[in-house]
Amino acid sequence: MSVLPSSQGNDLALGEDEGCFNLPDFRKNVDMIWFSEILSMDESEKREFSKSIVFAFFEQVWETLDKLDTALADKDFKEIASLSVFLIGSSATLGFVNINNRCKEIQQYCWEENIGGTSWHDEEARIAHITVALEMLKTEHNELEEALKMFFSSISESNAA
Repeated sequence: MSVLPSSQGNDLALGEDEGCFNLPDFRKNVDMIWFSEILSMDESEKREFSKSIVFAFFEQVWETLDKLDTALADKDFKEIASLSVFLIGSSATLGFVNINNRCKEIQQYCWEENIGGTSWHDEEARIAHITVALEMLKTEHNELEEALKMFFSSISESNAA
């Protein structure tokens, strides 16, 4: 069974015999080629393996977000960058594009130069940019987590039927 974009905008087809589930469209936030590879590692249609990997990632992100909040309060740019790199790697593995890109943005703000390549003149400006990006990361992570919980719940419900 593979995950394929359906012909309708907000549906996701899980296979020809299973029909479509009305789910939040998380494809804009996920590289479906990478995510499909994770799903292909499952030995059964229950998706226990991929579900465990995805849910472990979500737990990891929440723990890391707490650490990021602490590092931001301490204005510890080195720690913020390190934690961002940690999430960049794990989000890339799963194909979670928005989370990956947002963490790269946060990492960039930790460097001495801003995204445009000019030097930061004000530490508070760096803090402000990181704060906004971190809040966006939290929102995007929460939306993706909710969508994928619904996705895996729908699979469980269809397998129980």
